[in-house]
Amino acid sequence: MAFDRHTLPTGDEEALAASANFTGLVLHLCSLLHATCCQALRRDPNLGNLSLHGTKEPPT
Repeated sequence: MAFDRHTLPTGDEEALAASANFTGLVLHLCSLLHATCCQALRRDPNLGNLSLHGTKEPPT
């Protein structure tokens, strides 16, 4: 996803990197919000089933 891919001037690598980082962060936060909404819709109050996983491990 690139919301501003064609609006940045070419050759501005710092702005492109910052834009990519921001887009990744927004996508990650939307993913977390979606997961929280799904849990709320299931009416699942048990937070013990949530677990952290590293980037090298696939989610279970």
